[in-house]
Amino acid sequence: DRKSLEDVESVSTITSSAIGRAGVFFKRAGDYVVVGEPIVEVLDDSQRFVVLDVPSERIADFTIGRELAVTFPGGVNRRGRVVRVAPQAVRDLKDSGAVVRVHVEQAGVVWPSIPIGTRVSGSL
Repeated sequence: DRKSLEDVESVSTITSSAIGRAGVFFKRAGDYVVVGEPIVEVLDDSQRFVVLDVPSERIADFTIGRELAVTFPGGVNRRGRVVRVAPQAVRDLKDSGAVVRVHVEQAGVVWPSIPIGTRVSGSL
């Protein structure tokens, strides 16, 4: 009956093997889920990175291991290191060029805590 279902629901616990902060919620209270379906994205502060869209004509300068300056909102400057370069360029919707996605992780002083999706800039 409904009462027994509510009792079971109130004692159900969902655990995660990841440690971090709850980020993007894919489901809300009352939504149906299936086994293995993501409910929330867990953000790991120890694995901070930014993704830079680099114009394809400049990609030769962004080699794995190269350090660069990363500027955060408020003019906060930090260092980053290129850890991955996408194998393929994608069309830049803002103009007629193409960009290559470059993943940069923190190097040196810890980066400021900012919301996911915040715009930052990188320079060599």
